[in-house]
Amino acid sequence: MDFLYSGNSALGPLFALCAIVGGALFVIRMLLQFLGLAGDVNVPDASDVLNGDVHSAEVDAGFKWLSLQGLTAFFTLFGLVGLAMDAGDMNEFSSLIAALVAGCLAVWSIEKLFKMMAGLQSSGNVNIQNAVGKEGTVYLSISPSERGKVEINIQNRLRVLDAMTENGSAIATGETVRVLKVFDSSVLVVERVTPKTADTML
Repeated sequence: MDFLYSGNSALGPLFALCAIVGGALFVIRMLLQFLGLAGDVNVPDASDVLNGDVHSAEVDAGFKWLSLQGLTAFFTLFGLVGLAMDAGDMNEFSSLIAALVAGCLAVWSIEKLFKMMAGLQSSGNVNIQNAVGKEGTVYLSISPSERGKVEINIQNRLRVLDAMTENGSAIATGETVRVLKVFDSSVLVVERVTPKTADTML
C-alpha cells in the first residue's frame, strides 16, 4: 500500500486508504441519489402520519451508524484527519485518537443533521389529536348508521375529516359541532354545539 502514502508513519497508508474509501462511498452515494436508487428511507404508515409520528419513523429508517451515510462520514473524516495529524509530525497514537474522534464526531453530526431535517419535514404534518376540543362545521351530514365529514381548522389548516357521533345521533350539514375525541386514529367523535339563546347570553 505504499502507493497510497509517501510518508514514514506506519498508520499513513491506513489513513490514506480510509480517505479514499470514504470518498468513493460518497461518490457512490451521490450517484445512487442522483439515479433515484438510494431508497433506504421507509414509507411511514398512514396512522403514523395522522398521529404526527413521522419524525421518529423517518429518522430511524433514514440514518444508521452502519449505513452508507455513516460509513462514508466516518472513513472520510478518519482518513483526512489522520493524514493531517500525521503530516504535522504527530505521534502515531495521537494521530489515531484524533482520527477516531473526528470520525465519530462526523457520524454524530450527520445523525443530528438527519434528525433536524426530519423534524423540519414532519413539522408540516397535521396531528389530528389537536382537533380535540375544537369546533367545526358538518360538511357531510352524520347519520346514526354512517359516518359523515366535518370541516375543522387544525394547526391553521382547514381540513375535512371523517366524523361520527358518540351516541349515534344524526347531525345535519352546516351544524356546528365540537370534537370530543379521536377514534381509530382518523375519525373524529363529535357532539352538536347547542346555539346560545338570547336568555342564556343575558
